[in-house]
Amino acid sequence: MKKLSIFLMLILLFTTISSIAFAGDTVIKFWHTYNMQTEEGKTMNEVVIPAFEKEHPGVKVESLQIPYDEFRKKLLTSIAGGKAPDIVRVDIIWVPEMAKEGLLTNLSQEFGEEFDKYKSKVFPGPLSTNYYNGSYYGIPLDTNTRVMMWNKKLFQAAGINNPPTTFTEFKEVVKKLTKDTDGDGKIDQWGAAIGSLWPWHILPWIWSNGGSVTNSGLTKSTGYLNSPESVGALQLLVDLYKDGYMSETIVGGGEDTGAGYGNDHYGMIFGGPWFWPIIKGQFPEKELDFALYPHGEGAQSVSVVGGENMIIPTTSKHKDIAWEFAKYLLSEDVQVKMAKTGQIPVVSSVVDTKYFKSHPYFGIFMEQLKTANARTVHPQWNRIKEELHKAFEAAILGKMTSQEALDKASNEIDKILKMK
Repeated sequence: MKKLSIFLMLILLFTTISSIAFAGDTVIKFWHTYNMQTEEGKTMNEVVIPAFEKEHPGVKVESLQIPYDEFRKKLLTSIAGGKAPDIVRVDIIWVPEMAKEGLLTNLSQEFGEEFDKYKSKVFPGPLSTNYYNGSYYGIPLDTNTRVMMWNKKLFQAAGINNPPTTFTEFKEVVKKLTKDTDGDGKIDQWGAAIGSLWPWHILPWIWSNGGSVTNSGLTKSTGYLNSPESVGALQLLVDLYKDGYMSETIVGGGEDTGAGYGNDHYGMIFGGPWFWPIIKGQFPEKELDFALYPHGEGAQSVSVVGGENMIIPTTSKHKDIAWEFAKYLLSEDVQVKMAKTGQIPVVSSVVDTKYFKSHPYFGIFMEQLKTANARTVHPQWNRIKEELHKAFEAAILGKMTSQEALDKASNEIDKILKMK
């Protein structure tokens, strides 16, 4: 009887311990916009997350996909209501605004030296999108940038062997590639096509000529946006468009840049890594060739940073585990796994892996990322963006000179930078 009692007590103890262990499983909520029907989403949910859970017994990751158009509103509402997720993959342009409102954990303060270790592993451009008021409130997860795509078929037909690397060469090549191919008196092949006049498309030209939107402290635009370097870059585009060497895409007309490239109507276009599957889907036999953005005299090629960051809301009850998950997503193994689905990694060391060295186009994007800049990392970016677009449009359409347009924009942006 005594032995039976001891046996029953052991069973009860084991059951109790098991129940405590089960009840003690920590669930962290991970919100994102991955499409679960794509390889990107499937790899995250079916490969990466299960592997993390295996390495971290007692931890479960609850993954929730939210459509991009609904994401920002739902996230802000959840934080305000105290029901926010523990870790979130967000658009890079949201971080400064949310940090200003006190909604995000200061990662550089919360995780100190460990954060600094991971900060040093990622590309500086994507990292800078997480910086606000002296601290980092997020860390990059994936990124993208834009490069030049040159149409080798049209280049060779014009006797040109290589893509231009400088603004001077770019002007010469654009003029040689612009033609009336059917003799009807109308241009039907243009040297270059730029997608629009929004900063995403135009800022690489300004940066690649040594210009900028503001000073490094984000306190002043006058003297920077309207500097000779910034004005010179905009004037380059104004002149080429006015003289007919650039397609109507820059003002919202003409043939789509990808289709125009595939149909051999454009000598050069500018786009991200998503252009490969888009153009290959329509024109499977088309050869695609990539190069860095051309640059002005004394300057270097600079493009624009896009992508997503990881943030931990201040209301998270599992910040340490959320940070462990963030670190796991930044491991070389995971970064390469996700890269195979089309996501450009942010960890600079993966450039030297076998996969990237043999990839048909990732290499040039990784090279461009080394000097890519973030759009002005400021809570009022959306206002700044509108002023830039108005200025670029006014100059291209001839409503103002490039100098007048950027003078006006820099004055307006000075006011915006002072907003709380």
